[in-house]
Amino acid sequence: MTKPVIVTRSGKGVALTYEEQDANFTNLQNATITVSDGTNSKAIDLNGTIQFTAGSNITLSVNATTGVITINSSSGGMTDIVQDTSPQLGGNLDVNGKKIVSVTNGTVWLQPNGTGAIYLDCTGGGEIEVTGLIRLEGASTITDISGTLILSSSVGDITLSGDGLTLTNNTSSNPALTIQNSTTGTPSNTTTPATWLKVRVGSTTRYLPLYS
Repeated sequence: MTKPVIVTRSGKGVALTYEEQDANFTNLQNATITVSDGTNSKAIDLNGTIQFTAGSNITLSVNATTGVITINSSSGGMTDIVQDTSPQLGGNLDVNGKKIVSVTNGTVWLQPNGTGAIYLDCTGGGEIEVTGLIRLEGASTITDISGTLILSSSVGDITLSGDGLTLTNNTSSNPALTIQNSTTGTPSNTTTPATWLKVRVGSTTRYLPLYS
């Protein structure tokens, strides 16, 4: 809006001339107000009409007495996130000290598309703790591509079971499985083992004694 130039008696200090009064009325008559949506704008005469058009699922109403404009959503909008059937994150999700949970024994799925992977990153010094059962279904592989894969338990047993369990090393110069005691020297138990662990390295089969 361009502010019209108006000459006032208080500003001039004396009475206005007829020409000055006529100029005031002309400037007021030619004054406009600008309506903008942030991209497009339009100058409208002060005695013009601003018309609003409702979009999809929007209703407009004008109070003829007060001139108040009310804008409503006829669809009501979303009242719960479950109404968004294809939500997407615009940034990292901060759980804010909470958990991602399910109810009524529901399963929590992490399912990347195609060849996508799931990364659990604890490179900052944290740990991945699992309470309960880890189950691999189908043709599943646990692989460490850059170092040593360690299975360790300080409170219980580690059990690997399957219908033919195979441990494979990617290099031919190292055995597929290494079982190492935390101490060195001669084992204190020299009795007959309770059972044997069969380990196959390439074409060679070895038997390791296991004591109960």
